[in-house]
Amino acid sequence: CSSLTSIEIPDSVTSIGSSAFEDCSSLTSIEIPDSVTSIHYYTFSGCSSLTSIKIPESVTYIGEYAFSGCSSLTSIEIPESVTYIGEYAFSGCSSLTSIIFKDTSTWYRNYREYHYYGVTVDVIIKSVIISVTDPSTNAINFTSNYQSWFEKD
Repeated sequence: CSSLTSIEIPDSVTSIGSSAFEDCSSLTSIEIPDSVTSIHYYTFSGCSSLTSIKIPESVTYIGEYAFSGCSSLTSIEIPESVTYIGEYAFSGCSSLTSIIFKDTSTWYRNYREYHYYGVTVDVIIKSVIISVTDPSTNAINFTSNYQSWFEKD
């Protein structure tokens, strides 16, 4: 799909599958219909020419690595309907300077903390409340907190 430049997803689609458009490096625009409720892992990963995307109000789930490596993406708006953003969803989005949340409810950054004791490893899941009111801070939080996933209260 390296020569694909745009996509118009049909209204009959409710979920965009894993790696569906991964590494479509010439893709610059996407139209996601209101019928879509989930964007799975690696869906648009590596779409390095993608400059913008509109996520419809119907989407509740953005999977792991969904937009990772979209290095031309500068801004994204997260609709009120989204309740989960997976690990590394926006990693490698080096031009992303603004993430705007339509709903500034309480969001939690969840992460794993590993404790090594010789041959045993304890994994502790921790949650930190984050503020999502500042678009530029959001861009930093959501592109640099590796091994973190985000959930809305």
